Amino acid sequence: MRIDAAELNRLIDRLVPGSRLPLISRLAQDTGLDALDVRTGLAQLDSLGIVHYQPYSKAGSRALEHGEIHPDDTDAAHDITTRISTGTYKGGQALPDGLIALRHGLTTSQITRVLRALAHQGLVRYDRAGPHGPAFYVQPTPSDAADRTPNTPSHHQ
Repeated sequence: MRIDAAELNRLIDRLVPGSRLPLISRLAQDTGLDALDVRTGLAQLDSLGIVHYQPYSKAGSRALEHGEIHPDDTDAAHDITTRISTGTYKGGQALPDGLIALRHGLTTSQITRVLRALAHQGLVRYDRAGPHGPAFYVQPTPSDAADRTPNTPSHHQ
């Protein structure tokens, strides 16, 4: 079951990035939603990387900072970042989200969550009209531009 956008926004409005989330009963009371809708909404917000929802943990759930990597995604984020910094993924390249998901045993939705956080950090960007269709693309760097510059011999007279 999914709750509608207005209900999600009521939940989001109660969240302070980096803070622990109030108890479900408190969120339900504050938003006017029932507890099941609050749980459903928090699960949706978790899938979007807005909160880290841990319904059965003593540590509790918390709102994530903008651009913060979801705790479940740190290995995948590190792998993607490393592959970008070493040039395995080059500037302008569409990222193979399905293959990345397979490599890490995650869903493509989870990889999308990682890529959204990396986009916030400026490493990648989402382009609906990209050369390979809608996808996350690696942001070009100055070294990528240098790699594409043709080697032209200098002409000395």
